[in-house]
Amino acid sequence: MDENPVLHMDEGCFMDEPDGPQPGRKQKMAKVKMELNGLDPDGLTGKGDAVKTAMTGNANFPTATTLLTKLGTDLTSAKAKVITQKNTQKTATQTTIDRDGALDLVKQDLVALGSLVQEVSQGNAVVIETSGFGVAAPTHGAIGQMPQAQNLSLTTGDNPGEVDAQWDAVPGRKGYEQALCAGDPAVEANWRMSGSCSASKTTFTGQASGSRLWARVRAKGTKPENDGAWSQPATIIVP
Repeated sequence: MDENPVLHMDEGCFMDEPDGPQPGRKQKMAKVKMELNGLDPDGLTGKGDAVKTAMTGNANFPTATTLLTKLGTDLTSAKAKVITQKNTQKTATQTTIDRDGALDLVKQDLVALGSLVQEVSQGNAVVIETSGFGVAAPTHGAIGQMPQAQNLSLTTGDNPGEVDAQWDAVPGRKGYEQALCAGDPAVEANWRMSGSCSASKTTFTGQASGSRLWARVRAKGTKPENDGAWSQPATIIVP
């Protein structure tokens, strides 16, 4: 028996076979994963900070100094602009809330004056026209398309979590429907039906104190297809 038997292929490698990849075989090259497009501003600057920290002084990337310096400068500028945008957004949101609050007070004043004009005029159209208010169209019954409810106004209720609502009466209506929204009023899915009533006023109870509430109403016709359009939404901070 030979002292040094020949090794076969299924027994391992030949004793003189070199280590590492065999000739003719190619290793698959790894690629850098960026994933930058889906990041929000804070996520992108955070990614930049992480890369800058990891590559600064890294012996694997001795030629990256210039790019890292530029990244640091651009990060500082971007972070400052992100902060400015956030502060501007907060200011814009607050000024919008302040504007809407001021307009709500004007609406309340006009509703109160309209009620006074109605009482004093006793339905005399000539007297009503001298007030600056228009004269409503006469009632023709609940047949046909209902008009859009107008001049919806919200005021604080008697108790915490209560909001009073009133609007101009719609002639010929069968009743009114109300809807409430605690989110973005421009998103239809945020609205939820609140209830119905026969008078042109109601009280929303059980609302979260300190939250912003949006409301809208519409007149109901004799058939669903005759329902009026939703009023312009009104808003208030719940007491």
